[in-house]
Amino acid sequence: MSTTVRPEQPDDFEVIDIIIADAFGSPAEAHLVRHIRATDDHRAELSFVAVVDDVVVGHVMISNAFLDAGG
Repeated sequence: MSTTVRPEQPDDFEVIDIIIADAFGSPAEAHLVRHIRATDDHRAELSFVAVVDDVVVGHVMISNAFLDAGG
């Protein structure tokens, strides 16, 4: 069994939603990922899937984040 890591593609989004919901036990985090993708803070070049036997089995993404130091 070999794992390949490649950039995510729009065709992956539905299975990514399932993977994230299963990992966190809720669809809330999958909705958050979709929301991040729709913002200017999304870094498409830093969103990847792990694939085993042509099946997406994992996901990771990095986006810009900002800390609010006020109060």
